Amino acid sequence: MRLGRKSQNEGARVPWKDDDSDFTKKDTKLIILIGITALLMLWVVYMGFKAERTVTIVMTNQDVFRNQLITEEMIKPYDILRGEFEKYGIVTTPTGEKKRRLILWKERYDEVIGKYAAYPLKKDSFVERRDLINSKIDNSDIAMHSFPGKELVPLNVSSNELESFKAYLRPGDRVNVQATYVERKQGEAGENTEIFKTETVFGSIAVADLLNNRGESILDIYTWLNSQALDVQEQLMQDNEFKQRLTPKSLLVALTPDEKDRYYYYLSKSGIVFRVSLPQRYNQ
Repeated sequence: MRLGRKSQNEGARVPWKDDDSDFTKKDTKLIILIGITALLMLWVVYMGFKAERTVTIVMTNQDVFRNQLITEEMIKPYDILRGEFEKYGIVTTPTGEKKRRLILWKERYDEVIGKYAAYPLKKDSFVERRDLINSKIDNSDIAMHSFPGKELVPLNVSSNELESFKAYLRPGDRVNVQATYVERKQGEAGENTEIFKTETVFGSIAVADLLNNRGESILDIYTWLNSQALDVQEQLMQDNEFKQRLTPKSLLVALTPDEKDRYYYYLSKSGIVFRVSLPQRYNQ
């Protein structure tokens, strides 16, 4: 070999070096592809897991009437999918604020039990915050609108008396009211005698509302009942417990100031007992 002569292989391509570079690029691309695929798989698994996660909320266990006090036996827990909960249970206000409509089961003692129903609630329906109020709705506003210029007065009528008319009396009906009382008089010889008297206190007075033995407004219960399908109404009217809730125990009447004074005049009588009767209807 002569000095200064270029080697025959000098400047020639070294195949294994370029091949190694190609393999490195391919490996990098493969690793990136595997990583992206793994991330996508993890994302799909996470979304599936998230979709399967549930939230326990409050659901009604029975029909609830407007103005009815909510007790623990009226509600039950219900598991709802997290995605459904976020879609249905969370709303955005016009101002952009996020608010939750549905109530979590763990919040039932603070936000449900001991509250009153603002609207009639059907069995197996979600309980929403807007469905509940802290105190009963005053029905007197409705009655006062129906009977302008009059006051609502509880009429002390015996339960047996109201029981006789439970199938007939409805808010808005009119009744006659008689009073039976004892009047004591002193005779000529100085002896005291008792005279039992019966007088008409009111003729055709308006019934503003009826309350059952739970203090629930029968007006509210009938309003809810009339909103149900006819077959549901028929079924409920065969239920003894439901019919008991329609049994009036207290009578509210709408009286003018003069009628109110007349009522309290009779209320002061000894041994007073008020009785009701239905006005006679005449064919026109």
